[in-house]
Amino acid sequence: MLEPRKPLGRITRPAVRAGLEVRYVAKCRQVTRPECYAIEGRRFDTLSARVRLAPLISGKCSVQPAQIELFQEILESIRSSRGARKLVTVNCAALPSTLVESELFGYERGAFTGACQATAGRFEVADGSTILLDEIGELPPEVQPKLLRVVQTGEFQRLGSSRTIRVDVRIIAATNRDLAQEVAAARFRADLYYRLNVFPVALPPLRRRAEDIPLLVWHFITREQAGFGKTIRNVPDELMSALRSHHWPGNVRELRNVIERALILTEGETLTTDWRGASMASIFSTASA
Repeated sequence: MLEPRKPLGRITRPAVRAGLEVRYVAKCRQVTRPECYAIEGRRFDTLSARVRLAPLISGKCSVQPAQIELFQEILESIRSSRGARKLVTVNCAALPSTLVESELFGYERGAFTGACQATAGRFEVADGSTILLDEIGELPPEVQPKLLRVVQTGEFQRLGSSRTIRVDVRIIAATNRDLAQEVAAARFRADLYYRLNVFPVALPPLRRRAEDIPLLVWHFITREQAGFGKTIRNVPDELMSALRSHHWPGNVRELRNVIERALILTEGETLTTDWRGASMASIFSTASA
């Protein structure tokens, strides 16, 4: 049986903070590809707190959502003055192009039809903390110059106001697009790209990180078991081996779905997928659907 791994340092949330070194998001063993980074034995949270790290996270569409969610949890646990405040998240792709500017930078009363009162934008809310701009490749071109000013100087103006507001915000950007190609196609500002691309972090697919699967399995068990009314203490070797050898076309999202379904099927303290005729193949096929 595989039991939960002991933490590798001071942690308060099992699995996420138990040894999630930078290799979790970008392999730190042997650097064989340019998109992978090695940070000599340092934990990501320690490095980030010390140098005010602001990464640009990139990966394929099927890789990103669940992995970025876990990446956020690491960032929220950073032992620094910013770690005490919750991360502010903005999905640029989910906002209509006409509302992006007011959502990010706020607006004054009367700035546009329906603006009945002055409202702070996400950057003001994130002052002293961190803001994650997810799907930044979808940001409208007309908003990019204003974002560039915030990145460079920390200053902006609310929509409908001439008063300059200054904030202290760490900006983390995430995208499933190749921003270099977007720059070449004139769909993304080159100067904004270079300002954001200080510390690029590529999220490799789960099939290339089989050694991380046991850690992720225990993370999802720890996070989800209470909601299913379960207490899992063991994972059979056979099950863990099957998880490590699976191709994972759905990446981390698929793994999370597999663990959630296994929690539903489990009766007792040992995680199982064998319940009332449910096979491992059926678990995988359902989870990846």
